[in-house]
Amino acid sequence: MNNDLISREALKTTIKNSFKHNLHGYDALLINEIDEFIDNAPTVKNEYMRGYEAAVREYKRPQGEWKYTHDTFSKRICNKCNYSQVIVDGMSDNFCPNCGADMRGGENDK
Repeated sequence: MNNDLISREALKTTIKNSFKHNLHGYDALLINEIDEFIDNAPTVKNEYMRGYEAAVREYKRPQGEWKYTHDTFSKRICNKCNYSQVIVDGMSDNFCPNCGADMRGGENDK
């Protein structure tokens, strides 16, 4: 079994729909027990969130800035990894697509 995150409500609805034409007294009690079991089942969310929060604390994006050149083509170059790209109208990368540096707020941003 893998640790998929699923919707408890969607699972309960699916189970109820599979019994909806044949619900008798015993089946209704069984559905209520299944609902309670689903509501109390353990989840991986807490473990997942701890890992995410630790990653956010440990990994900080480097702050970078675009350097602009106007040769044959207007280009911008990442000051962290020297990645170069031709500037196209409407382009608004807040991060370097090569190294992930945060480009928001650099001195030479235009």
